[in-house]
Amino acid sequence: MEYLGDNYVDAFALLLSEKSRIMIDIFQPFLYISHCTRLTADLLQVYNDYKQPFYIYVQHINPISVNESNLTVQPIICSKHWTVIIGRLKERIWKLYDSLPNPEHKNICYEVIKFIYEETEGAFTSNRIKWNLQTVYEISTQTNNVDCRIFVCKYMEKAILRRKVDWASYKD
Repeated sequence: MEYLGDNYVDAFALLLSEKSRIMIDIFQPFLYISHCTRLTADLLQVYNDYKQPFYIYVQHINPISVNESNLTVQPIICSKHWTVIIGRLKERIWKLYDSLPNPEHKNICYEVIKFIYEETEGAFTSNRIKWNLQTVYEISTQTNNVDCRIFVCKYMEKAILRRKVDWASYKD
């Protein structure tokens, strides 16, 4: 069942961007990178299956936009499953949010990080490939095979909050 298309994740990120601009006391400034697709034959096949063009949106990432942000938000789609990685710029770490935890989902993150690093050369002051990648546990997870996009949207929203999130209150 496909009820939340790829473009909705981008649209939700745009909404979050506006919220962070307006409600600066609640949300942190962040850079959104639309889902990465130019990485593997597997990812390319997913986009061919959905008859979607594959793009990576990094033109807006430059030293000024990086300096004005606390986070980067990067949804990833692989084998029809969505995850999101959050780059914490000041802490120099990556956080992986995965609603169906699987070590293979973490493995694709390294490819995405490398690709984004190469595409945004000179924008960041540190080598983002060397940052530690941590899976976030104790978060809500899905109980079916269709809700991963909804979880990615919620993870994005909670990750950009200025206050620490009590994930236990969102558990299934």
